[in-house]
Amino acid sequence: MKLPKDMQKYIDLHIHTTASDGTFSPGEIVELALKNSLSAIAITDHDSIMNVAETIKIGKERGLEVISGIEISVDDDEYRFEDVHVLGLFIDIENKYLLDLITIARQAREKQKENTIKKLQGIGYDITFEEVRKRAKGELGRPHIAYVLMQHHPDEFPAMDDVFNKLLGAGKKGYVERGTKTRLKTAIDTIKTAGGIPILCHPGVYTGIDIDFLIQKFAELGGQGIETYYPYSRFKRQKGISSEELENLIEEYRQKGKRYNLIESGGSDFHGTERVDLGEAKVPYSVLEKMKQLKKDGTKSFL
Repeated sequence: MKLPKDMQKYIDLHIHTTASDGTFSPGEIVELALKNSLSAIAITDHDSIMNVAETIKIGKERGLEVISGIEISVDDDEYRFEDVHVLGLFIDIENKYLLDLITIARQAREKQKENTIKKLQGIGYDITFEEVRKRAKGELGRPHIAYVLMQHHPDEFPAMDDVFNKLLGAGKKGYVERGTKTRLKTAIDTIKTAGGIPILCHPGVYTGIDIDFLIQKFAELGGQGIETYYPYSRFKRQKGISSEELENLIEEYRQKGKRYNLIESGGSDFHGTERVDLGEAKVPYSVLEKMKQLKKDGTKSFL
C-alpha cells in the first residue's frame, strides 16, 4: 500500500561534501537533512570516502541514518563510455581494493585538473592551479575550476552550467581526459568486493552515449541498480523541463531498469550550491528498504 505524500518518509542517496566538490561539511549536511525532514542519506563523494565515517558518527548522534557511499568516475574506451559515474552504496570504507582504486583515481584526477588548467590558460582564460587547489578542501573536481572561471569571467559564465556547456563538459574545448582511467567493470567489481551495491548514476544526464547500450552493458557487467529519481529539471541537458516531463523521465528509466532487473536508487546530487536542495528528488524510504533486502538476500528476486 502506497502512503499519502504527507506520510511518506524520504531519503537522499546522492550527496557531496567538502571531501570532493561539495561545499558543506559532514555536520552541516546532517543538520540540513534533519531540517528538510529526511529519514536517511548517503554520502557519495567523487572518488573519496574521506567524510563518510564522520558523517555516520554525527548522524548516529543526531538520529539520522547515514549510508556509506562513493561516486566513481568511469572512462571506458572499449565501450566509448566517457565521464560516466557509478555510485557504490553500503561500501566497506576500509576495503583494501576500494582504497587502492581511490588512490589511483586521486592521482589521475589531480593530474587531469592540472592539464585542464594549462589548456584553459592556453586558450586565454585567467586561472591558476594554485587558486583552484585553494578552493578544494578534498578531491579536486571540475566545479572547483568552474567557480574560479565564474569569478574571473562573470559575463561569459554567469552560471556553472555555462562553464560546463562551453568548456568543461566531455568533448568540449577545455575538457581533458584522465591519463589513468577506471573501466566500468573495474568500478562495478571494486564496489561489490567492498560489499556495496553498484548503481548507475543519472542516465539522463549523459550526452554522446547510447544510453540503452550503457544500461545493458552495466547490467551485464554486474551492476545492480540505476538512479531513477533525480532532479533533471535542474541540470544540464534536461534543465527547465516541466514536472510532468520529469515524472515521465523517471518512469522511463524505471522501466529500463526493470528490463535488466536493476534496483532503483535516487538522490539530489547535492553539492551545496543554489542549483538543487538536499532531498529535492523526493526519493521514498521504500527504495532504501529494497536495497537492504538485496543486501540481506544477496539476490534480486524480490524486485
